[in-house]
Order: sequence, then structure tokens, then C-alpha cells
Amino acid sequence: MANFSSAAIVALFAAMKTQAEQSGLFQRVIGHEPRSAPGAGYSYALWLGPVQPVGRVSGLGQSAGRVIINARIYTPLIQKSEDQIETQMLRTILQMIGFYSAAITVGGTVMEIDLLGAYGVPLEAGNVGYMEIDGSHYRVAELTIPVIIDALWTQVN
Repeated sequence: MANFSSAAIVALFAAMKTQAEQSGLFQRVIGHEPRSAPGAGYSYALWLGPVQPVGRVSGLGQSAGRVIINARIYTPLIQKSEDQIETQMLRTILQMIGFYSAAITVGGTVMEIDLLGAYGVPLEAGNVGYMEIDGSHYRVAELTIPVIIDALWTQVN
């Protein structure tokens, strides 16, 4: 893929949102970190994280890059017992990681999702906790989704 364009960025976020929507796990999927309470049921948000060059996949003329897409699963605490919330949250995390494992190129928009951390950061659900938004309490799980994009930048001599 020659130099990632504005259209490719839009396609990447659209494909990642579509993957989450097609999972059937969420009442809503949004392409940004919400500033207000996401609402009832399970919600999924995607937003941009760190961006870095990746030397092991780069060549003399072009550099590959790792773009971290952060995601967060939200569910209000008042909907079910906390035991049910924990088991459902784990099920949702495992299904999303499995879904990304099965769709490793995000519909052909990127080289791969770095599932095992071959180029640094692995796909993970590293932070699971609680969050208060607009006076509502949520159980949340944050995913780190490392996306490897070949030919992200052109190198100049």
C-alpha cells in the first residue's frame, strides 16, 4: 500500500467500526472517545492512540508504521448484577479479540493487526475498571489494537 492517504485513514476507521457493529455485541459503536455517557446496554468506542515508525517492516524507500487504535467497552452498572457484568464483559472482550484475530487486515485496509506483538505492542485488553460519566457508573474494558501499516511514510535521501 503506497503512502497511507486521508481516504485510507477514513477507510480504516470505517472498517474497524463496521467490524464492531457486525459483531452484534453492542447497542452503539462510535469512532471517538465519548465525552458524555454512552447510554444503556453495551457500547464500543474507537479512537486514535500513539503512532510510531516500525523499523522491522520498513525498507530503504518507505517506512512502515504502527498506529494504535484504542477501544473501550462500556456497560452501565445498574443493568445486571455485578457477577453477570463480569462474565458478560469477559465474553465480550474475548469475542472482540477473536473477531480481530479473524479479520487481521481490517478488510484489506492495512498490513495487519499485530495480534501477538511481533512489532512491539500486542493486541490486549489491558485496563478493566470502572468509570463515572455524567453521574452514571460504568464497567469498562480498554483494548489496545496495534495496526501495522506498510509504506506509511516515504523516506527521502
